[in-house]
Amino acid sequence: EADGRIDGLLELVGLSDAADKKMKKFSGGMLQRVGIAVAMLNDPRLLILDEPTAGLDPQGVSGLLALLEQLRDGLNMAILLATHDMDLVPLCCDDAYLLGGGRVLAAGTPEELFRQPGLLRENHLRLPRIAHLMDILHDKDGLDAGPAATIGAARREILRLLKEEER
Repeated sequence: EADGRIDGLLELVGLSDAADKKMKKFSGGMLQRVGIAVAMLNDPRLLILDEPTAGLDPQGVSGLLALLEQLRDGLNMAILLATHDMDLVPLCCDDAYLLGGGRVLAAGTPEELFRQPGLLRENHLRLPRIAHLMDILHDKDGLDAGPAATIGAARREILRLLKEEER
């Protein structure tokens, strides 16, 4: 039964054209996609990924995120993702949990979690890069920019500042 599903799964993960290649020639991103295809063999409702973007170049990260979005939205699949990449969290997560010492230290949306920079730093994590930009605009450039840890929040805050300046 699994043999009959392989072609469809390779197509799903974008590897149809690599079906006859030896895996030792695969890039890191291709190997991640093979792993996802293998995990999909039994039609899971939940996909659990540990640091799926580790070692991938920016194009590989973008491709993997697009695939995960397709699985989530197209197949209505739940995805549990563990990562230390705080820039990734607001791009692909609806809910975020900060784990430490075997327990949940904080939970909420990515924006809610990133409103606790001290807690993140205490646990050897950093804010997303966009949050650093917003801090610089506030602290060093004197803009009345509020905190924004996601691209969407930063966009809304910058638009608010521009509209205020027009008045």
